Amino acid sequence: GSSGETRYLGSFGDGTTSGHRDPSHTYPHTGTYSWRLTVTIGTGTCSQTGTITIGRRVRRDLSNS
Repeated sequence: GSSGETRYLGSFGDGTTSGHRDPSHTYPHTGTYSWRLTVTIGTGTCSQTGTITIGRRVRRDLSNS
């Protein structure tokens, strides 16, 4: 790539990755995942890491209230 090219690499912690600037992701299971986002511009690289906890989805039926 060129010297000023911007590249993105997101790792979602469940074995999937994305090279998109604004990725979206749906986790298949509940649990805690460690994620990492790496941005490379030319020869410089910056990374951010964190964790996300996915709980079960709760659906309420309010039609009988």
